[in-house]
Amino acid sequence: MFFLLIVCTSSIYSQDSSQAYTQEKEAPVYDRMSELFRDLQIVEGIRKENETRFPVFFNHYNHVGYFSNPTSRTSPEGTVFMGFSWVPPYRNFSMGFQLFDRLEISGSYRVFRGIQDVNLSSKGFGDYADKGADFKLVLLHPEESGYQLPGIAVGSEDFIGSKLFQTQYVALTQVFPALDMEATIGYGNRRFNGFFGGLLWMPFRQSPYSYLQNIALVGEYDATDYENPNAEPHPSARLKSSPINYGVKYRLWDSIDLSVSHVRGEEIAASATLHADIGNARGMLPKLDVPLPYSSPVNTEQLGYRRPKTVLVQELINAAKEHGLEIRDVYLSSDKEHRHLRLTVSNKDYNHEYEMREQLNGILAALIPDDIEYVDVRIYYAGLPCHEMRFRTEDLRRYQRQELGDFELAVLTPHREINHYESMEHLFHKKQNWWNFKIRPRWQNYFGNASGKFKYDIGVTAILDGYLWNNIYYACQGTYSLLSSISDVGDRDSLNPSLIINVRSDSVKYRQQDNFIIERLFLQKHWNMGNGYFSRVSAGHFEAAFGGGASEFLYYPVGENWALGLEAAVLKKREFNGLKFSNRVRRLVDVGVGNYQPTYHHLTAYQLLADVYFDLPMNIDARFRFGQFLAKDQGVKMEFSRSFSSGLRLHTWYSITDAVDLINGERYFDYGIGFSLPLDLYYTYNSRDRWGYKVAPWLRDIGATSSTGRSLYGMIKEERRP
Repeated sequence: MFFLLIVCTSSIYSQDSSQAYTQEKEAPVYDRMSELFRDLQIVEGIRKENETRFPVFFNHYNHVGYFSNPTSRTSPEGTVFMGFSWVPPYRNFSMGFQLFDRLEISGSYRVFRGIQDVNLSSKGFGDYADKGADFKLVLLHPEESGYQLPGIAVGSEDFIGSKLFQTQYVALTQVFPALDMEATIGYGNRRFNGFFGGLLWMPFRQSPYSYLQNIALVGEYDATDYENPNAEPHPSARLKSSPINYGVKYRLWDSIDLSVSHVRGEEIAASATLHADIGNARGMLPKLDVPLPYSSPVNTEQLGYRRPKTVLVQELINAAKEHGLEIRDVYLSSDKEHRHLRLTVSNKDYNHEYEMREQLNGILAALIPDDIEYVDVRIYYAGLPCHEMRFRTEDLRRYQRQELGDFELAVLTPHREINHYESMEHLFHKKQNWWNFKIRPRWQNYFGNASGKFKYDIGVTAILDGYLWNNIYYACQGTYSLLSSISDVGDRDSLNPSLIINVRSDSVKYRQQDNFIIERLFLQKHWNMGNGYFSRVSAGHFEAAFGGGASEFLYYPVGENWALGLEAAVLKKREFNGLKFSNRVRRLVDVGVGNYQPTYHHLTAYQLLADVYFDLPMNIDARFRFGQFLAKDQGVKMEFSRSFSSGLRLHTWYSITDAVDLINGERYFDYGIGFSLPLDLYYTYNSRDRWGYKVAPWLRDIGATSSTGRSLYGMIKEERRP
């Protein structure tokens, strides 16, 4: 119905365009001028509203707040922040995300200055340290009422782990824009002992001098129960002569928050937080090298002696290449009464489909001959046909005349399943590149090891990949360590060793044996079997620790927000050095009195998983993996990711299996967080390169999986992502 409505509306427009234009000319000038000024007033009002949004600042623990206390406010959705604070006797390292408009999450790592870790300090760990996670959930933003009502939020600090600093609270924050001030009152329990509050004033916010505008004077009533050993674990922090903390904050370059404060009536504290709205960023550099949508030269001449087929092919290839696309095949139907083209196109540069479509629309509208009835465009990713789109020439002509926009043309050319065609004349074919070579920096780190709080391994990664016989993908990836501090990192937790099969917890040994290692060396073949069914097989070394053979089947129909998959892999653990496979794997056995005896077993790992995928509202992707994991444990691994307009993706996972893994006497289920960042944010041109990072509180074996090549869902999703 929606399709018919657009077609009918567009037809009416084209038939009556001259009449509409005449009526517009006859409209009084003052009516059109008044409409213009009304629109300008609306735009100006929106601009002022954005500019007058009262700033938010970060506290010592990377929550939007004052010094110790939070407020009910948050940073813009998509903001990433990280910081350091010195709050005697603690050093705090923290990082967080504004995952949703109403949800702020963060994690912190606190070092207890002057307090030895009974078990680890003698091994080089240094002072005792504790890690935790926090969240804040906003029920009402003060901006939603135009600052007429206070914002309301609830939150919890240090809600997982040791919970030494656990707090639950509710906070109300009222903003007074006319006074350049905000005030907060809240109530908390556990570490917060009752009511707390704060006041922030920006006395020079209206100053004509920009370097004065971002100064904030802050005072707060700190309800932290410092004298209580159950609320304050560090003896040196229990000294408190005043509940009033006060100081000054300053925002530098709109992305760095600095603060100096006097806390507990005893100490001088300081903090620095780097923050940026990466989720909505258009790029850190102007896209000077991105081509404008194709517009000329225009050639819609029919095929014939004046415009041979070879000329058409060359025009399409050149235009596509200059605009970040690659045409691999051109077919022409043999039916001269209903002639149509089929193109095979690869997206080389664009992270979003709408960007790719904008370029493709312009090329087709300007170059498709008038005697072609329609064009079918197949979209390929890494040699896998994902879907196709049909462009009617009459729609392309209307697009060229600006009677249709990109949105309307996208509605008229939805994704379709790959169709099988009658015999067509093959005008052009470009083979897949048989080799590509890239070099990238590499960084891996370990937190909280017994021999030190932070260990790193910095080097380079070299990637050689391509296609054999035009349809078998191969990949070879090697890494070389240039600077490393992991030589003394142990391959098991000295206090809480994993007592299930060690498929992942000993992975540091692969980095300690040699500076250069071959991480990946495998072959893969994949197919689109039609009607939404896809499959692949792969074999070789999939990662530093595992190799073998694998297969995957996926049902991912066009137009659906779900998919179903099956994965089966037979894997062997690799030797810690070289390309050979190992015939044994370690398992630790508790022999009493804190002693653990290594035993070795033959292992052929069967990774058997059923995958369920969902595209959820708010740009959330979910995957549920049911089945058997590497350590022969069975259960489910749940993965969620949130995508932002810039291409930034934040993800988390949680595994529940039947394996019993104990940490500090409590059963552990594997979980962690990570992000994937598009690198073209830092380029002057478009690129599909990404950099990812993930971290888990413990390196364990529960719910462990191995890579088995390129994921079918991942490849297809990249091309169907709006």
